[in-house]
Amino acid sequence: INAEYMGDAISFGGDVDVDELSSFITRETGLWIGLPGCLEAFDKLASGFSSSEDMTTRLASAEKELEGLADDASKVSGRYYVRVMQKVSTKGADYPQSEVLRLEKLMTSKITDEKKAEMQTRLHILSSFGAKLTKPEPPPEVDAEEDKDEGADEE
Repeated sequence: INAEYMGDAISFGGDVDVDELSSFITRETGLWIGLPGCLEAFDKLASGFSSSEDMTTRLASAEKELEGLADDASKVSGRYYVRVMQKVSTKGADYPQSEVLRLEKLMTSKITDEKKAEMQTRLHILSSFGAKLTKPEPPPEVDAEEDKDEGADEE
């Protein structure tokens, strides 16, 4: 890279994880890096929503965006963004963080993998509102049969 084209370096002071790095890059460069389940248009509306004076306008924009979504997964995510915006409007700016804590607690209980995936998507969306995840994202599940087969090759 030619140093002549580079500006001043920007220090990264967060935790080195996907959420923090993604958030940092988006904030500093304007480049959107979406987490699984996140939608770019909704992330832009969610960013700074809690401290925004135009919550009503942003919420109306989100509802309009929701109407234009085609696939089911995007609709589910879009509806959650709108619901969080409504809750922030009524319960206050602390709602996304309190919801993160609630969902992280639920994820430690005995729930199906499908529910865990749904909650992980919700956590990703809440991070778009500026909420900080307090527990690291769980590693992907490894199939026990695959693990046994790999161990047999090593012997």
